[in-house]
Amino acid sequence: FAILEANTAWCGGEVLLFDCGLAARAGEAELTFYPLSSGMSSFHPDPGQERAALRTVMHNELAQGGAGRPELEEVLRHEEELLDQRLTSETWVCPLRTVSAIVAEYGVERIDLLKVDVEKSEAQVLAGIAEGDWPKVRQAVVEVHDLGERVREMTATFQSRGFTVTVLQEELYRGSDRYNLYAVR
Repeated sequence: FAILEANTAWCGGEVLLFDCGLAARAGEAELTFYPLSSGMSSFHPDPGQERAALRTVMHNELAQGGAGRPELEEVLRHEEELLDQRLTSETWVCPLRTVSAIVAEYGVERIDLLKVDVEKSEAQVLAGIAEGDWPKVRQAVVEVHDLGERVREMTATFQSRGFTVTVLQEELYRGSDRYNLYAVR
């Protein structure tokens, strides 16, 4: 949360921050926080999956024009040590709320963009949106970890609510389980 506060402080404008995770129902859960790879922090940690994703990104960056760049080649010579360092973790107990509870509390009438990037908890976040709140969502971007049939399931979730869906994979994530789902009403 401190990192989020620091990142938004310089943005200006009105920004509301919530010191909680989003889920299907209120409660609390244990969060594995990776201070040196905060974007990989998760309620569903799997160091093997996180290591594979970071390795894929590093190798894809090298393949996409990084060859011949001494600094990237040096990184790869110390790959395992770097991955160990990046995946050093801390554990926190995190309060959980639903999207719909926040929508109700603040009287949100329309959500222009719902951005969900929650490291394997995307289904739980979407389950925390009450049926009556789905029409408020105009468009969404969801990072989906395609473990099993998640891309197909997330696509169906949005299509069943009237969205047109496109799924793409960023070049840096080629060969990984991470995809971006774009849904527009």
